[in-house]
Amino acid sequence: MKWGCGVKNGDLSGLERFEGPDPAEYCPRGFALVNVDSRGAGDSEGSIVIMGSQEGEDGHDVIEALAKMPWYVTEIFCGVLD
Repeated sequence: MKWGCGVKNGDLSGLERFEGPDPAEYCPRGFALVNVDSRGAGDSEGSIVIMGSQEGEDGHDVIEALAKMPWYVTEIFCGVLD
């Protein structure tokens, strides 16, 4: 439980990302999980801009792109599951 923050070994699949839900738990239930890095953060290109409209515009573009995916059904949940 070195970096598990109270989560026992074996309780997670190893597929989850930091502060994100475990795909092994949700995908079998029919959910698709999409982890998006803000522009310039994580594996994303560009520069992080603080106090601007770019992040909101990028979020809008992500939702629009997800809605066009063939596996999209009717709902998109945006948020952090803690």
